[in-house]
Amino acid sequence: MSTMNNFPGEDDGRRGRRRFPIQQDVRYQCVKGSRISAVGVGKTLEISSREVRFTTQQPLKQGQRMRLAMNWPAMLDNTCSMKLEILGWIVHSEPGEAAVKIQRYEFRTRGATGRDPFAAPGKTSSLTGCPPGLALQRRGSET
Repeated sequence: MSTMNNFPGEDDGRRGRRRFPIQQDVRYQCVKGSRISAVGVGKTLEISSREVRFTTQQPLKQGQRMRLAMNWPAMLDNTCSMKLEILGWIVHSEPGEAAVKIQRYEFRTRGATGRDPFAAPGKTSSLTGCPPGLALQRRGSET
């Protein structure tokens, strides 16, 4: 199975980054300044180091600033669940799916009961000793 995929009608030479077919539940928020203008859920279709393609519940506008959150399929030290939080903007949108250019991302721990990717950081889980909300890796500017 190939890990390289393209949008329909997309030229193979246009994008050199590898995109991986990781399918996870995703929650998204359209952000305008400090306000959230829309929310939804979907599934990731592909992820690369610079973009995430996912299904959407409603049409999204190209250029719209987005916040995405998803549970990460790998565990830290085989004991601690993780989530990936992404801030970016929509670079491609069509009915039922969109692609977000990643401006900033952060891997965070979820703890034993961290099911909600947008949940606020909490106390250390007594089951795993893994503190929910602990930032593990960041990339991007803080602006």
